[in-house]
Amino acid sequence: MSFRLKTILGVALIEASLLIILVWSSINMMRESNEALLLQRAESTSQLFVSMIKDPVLSFDLATLETSVQELMTSDGMAYVQVWGYGQLLTSGGTLPSATLRGQLHGDSGYVDDKHLFITKAPIEVDGEPYGRIEIGFNVADIKARLATALYNTSALALAEILLSALFSYLLGSWLVRQLADLRTASKAISAGDYTVQIPVRGKDEIAQTASLFNEMSASLLATTNALQELNQSLEHLVEERTADLSYSNRSLENIIQAMSDALIVVDEDGHILRSNPAFHRFTGITEAQLSDYSLPRLLSSVGRISAGDLIAHGEQTQHEMQLRTRANKFIPVLVNSATIDSEQTTHWVINIQDLRDVKRAEELERFRAFKDGGEEVRIDVAHNLGNALTSISTQLHTMEQQREAINRLQRGLHNYMQLVVKDIDHLPNKGSANLEKLPKVLDKTTHLMKHLAEQGMGNPSRVIGEVVEDIAQLFQVSAGRTTKAKSLMEFGLRGLCEDVGLSLYAQLQARRCELTYTFDEQVRVSMVPRNQFAKVWQLLLENAMEAMPNGGDITIGAIEEAGHLLISITDQGTGMTPEVLASAIQRNFSTRVGTHAGNGLHDTANFMHQLDGEVLLENMPHRGLRVTLKIPQLMNMSI
Repeated sequence: MSFRLKTILGVALIEASLLIILVWSSINMMRESNEALLLQRAESTSQLFVSMIKDPVLSFDLATLETSVQELMTSDGMAYVQVWGYGQLLTSGGTLPSATLRGQLHGDSGYVDDKHLFITKAPIEVDGEPYGRIEIGFNVADIKARLATALYNTSALALAEILLSALFSYLLGSWLVRQLADLRTASKAISAGDYTVQIPVRGKDEIAQTASLFNEMSASLLATTNALQELNQSLEHLVEERTADLSYSNRSLENIIQAMSDALIVVDEDGHILRSNPAFHRFTGITEAQLSDYSLPRLLSSVGRISAGDLIAHGEQTQHEMQLRTRANKFIPVLVNSATIDSEQTTHWVINIQDLRDVKRAEELERFRAFKDGGEEVRIDVAHNLGNALTSISTQLHTMEQQREAINRLQRGLHNYMQLVVKDIDHLPNKGSANLEKLPKVLDKTTHLMKHLAEQGMGNPSRVIGEVVEDIAQLFQVSAGRTTKAKSLMEFGLRGLCEDVGLSLYAQLQARRCELTYTFDEQVRVSMVPRNQFAKVWQLLLENAMEAMPNGGDITIGAIEEAGHLLISITDQGTGMTPEVLASAIQRNFSTRVGTHAGNGLHDTANFMHQLDGEVLLENMPHRGLRVTLKIPQLMNMSI
């Protein structure tokens, strides 16, 4: 469609819209004014006619009523008149409409017969009491005819105005088109690649300004085209170099992937394996043709709470220790790293799998060496203490043997003396002898001597032997999980000890799919407590936590300093304890396990804490799990 035609149509459309609105508004205004006048005439006519015929109706003067009706029918636009009184039609005039048309009327006045007839009704009342009514019909055909004529004349004037506007628009469009012809010709030339074209500039109006800007654009395009050609040539050379470098990098990366010792696979959003390297096939024994039978969840089994699906569920780089399934359904401990590769249409994940078998063997060897060295140290220390204790027992026993000999000698002397006294008594005359008089003093002295020997000679060695035996029992109770009053305290790194105990239970943690998490406050200070007994107690608590989670989970170990106490806690994710179990948990031999399990773990822990003037706190967590807290007083200024 040409610019000229668009101008003509645009102006005509605007004119037509405005004229339609104007014609419609005028006709609507005329219709409303005529309807208002008709309604006003109907009301005034009915009221005036009622006042004229009120007396004849009351007096039943039919002649006067007939005359009044005939006079009213002589008025312009009257269709019919009816007068009702005393429940009957008294008189009427004009052509009565059918009952169907009259039934279309709703209310006392309105249009019927498609607005060709207007009917109004009025009551005949005296002091508010009705005696009859009138019904007058007005013929509105003349009004509708005059409105139709006005609509026709107005529409004809509007059409003439539209035609004149179209003519003027045509002339204006022709003038504008002639001015734009040069711009169109020059634009075609530029689209064909001729950037040297220039158009003449005539006048100073907007079209002339457009022509001037067009010439500047043409010159700028010519300069830009020349610069682009030079840039394209240099870019083509640069692209060739970059393509060669990229090809070399791709080949190098491919060689690295093929030669790397770690397994590498690429999976999609559903965990299907899209690509793998030779190391993966060596680890698993799965061939390239068998990859379609395996998915990520089938290949990797979780060690803790992280599953194979979690590696690609969060869309971020992760690293976790897991188990890799081989074709022979054996499991290899591996370290898994996952990262995303995003494209415009989909997301893939690159999974790097590192074999941890050598690392695990090295860790096991290191733990065995540490355990061996620690066991040797404990053995020497126990042997030394046991030797000292036995030497002390031997010394005290020798002392007791000497005291026993002295008592035996005293007993023999006392026995001999008593024999002499008996002989003197047998030969006594009637008066007493001197030996008989000494007898009470001798017996009293003998009693004091025996008491002194019993308290000093025998009491002290017995008490010392009892303490030594208690020390010997202390050494063996460490290995049995029981404790008495702590006498040998030492400083140690609390977190290091907890980690060592966790390493000693590594195999059980892996088998039960449990993971240890440490949340130690950096400002925590540690008390001097028996290290070996604390390690045994901590091992019992870890084993209880694992027993509480048959399906695995996290075990959180934390330590904080609060109000002069060290609070060491271990939290599992099991089912917790009922109030009844909480009340009985630290009792001796109490257990919730089926069988002959003794159930002394918490009991021994409570005894150990009692000897440290501490306490054991048991608390069910809000959602699930149990927290056991060891509250140790008298903190010392030594960082963990």
